[in-house]
Amino acid sequence: MRFFKAIGLCLDKDIEIWCDNQQTVGLLTKLDPKLKTKLRHVDIHHHWLRQEVQEGNIQITWRPTNEIPADGMTKALMALNHQDFVKLLGMREIPIYARSE
Repeated sequence: MRFFKAIGLCLDKDIEIWCDNQQTVGLLTKLDPKLKTKLRHVDIHHHWLRQEVQEGNIQITWRPTNEIPADGMTKALMALNHQDFVKLLGMREIPIYARSE
C-alpha cells in the first residue's frame, strides 16, 4: 500500500495475492501452521507477509497455476498456453483493416 500511495495509485479494493502452492497458503493463513519441509532455517513467526495476512491487510488465495496471469511472465509458454495467458490478461486481437489510398 505504501508503494501504491507513493506512485499516486489509489486502490478501491483490498490487496489479494494468488498463489499456486497450497503449503504456502496454509503457512500464511492457518493460526498454527505446520511446515513440511527440510528447510530448518524457516522461521514462520517473523514473516512480514504472514503477519499482514493474519491482520487482514492482505488476502491470499490458492488458484491453479494455469489461472494465474503472472505465471506467463516467469517462463516460456507453448502456443496454446500463450493464448490462454493473453486471455487471462484481458487482451484481444485488434484487426487491422487495409487502408484505401
